[in-house]
Amino acid sequence: MVSQRKAGAFRALRQRLIFPGFSAYQVESMQRFASSDASLATLGASKIPREKEASMNVSPAFQAFAQEAPQHQQAWSEAVQALGAASALDDKTAALAYLAVMAAARLDSGLPFHVKMAKMHGATRDEVISAVLIGLPAVGNVVTASLPAVLEAYDEE
Repeated sequence: MVSQRKAGAFRALRQRLIFPGFSAYQVESMQRFASSDASLATLGASKIPREKEASMNVSPAFQAFAQEAPQHQQAWSEAVQALGAASALDDKTAALAYLAVMAAARLDSGLPFHVKMAKMHGATRDEVISAVLIGLPAVGNVVTASLPAVLEAYDEE
């Protein structure tokens, strides 16, 4: 049987090999798994109270996905991270581009989380607004519907 310590070291090595260029926060954020303790969520290797998880603006839909289909969520997360690693964009530009796509596709439930990611990578409030509105010529004013949630998420401390 592999010891917990060796298993942890293997996971860390695997993450560095599979997810080069990603911060520990990004890897942890994408590898969410439900804990057997209903009061705790697992974020990477860290256990966090469910109340704190809510403040991270992870959508209820994504939480349900992680809790009810952890193998699918892990496979999806690995694909997302591999695609991100293949991108030539820096983290801030990628986060802003992702917000633009989410607004255009009307994927509002994930906006608060991804606004926090953009802000974490140095995006200003004006850059976030511009990213959301960049789709105006292509998809019309539907992107403006995202602004209230985006601004609220950005302005949270």
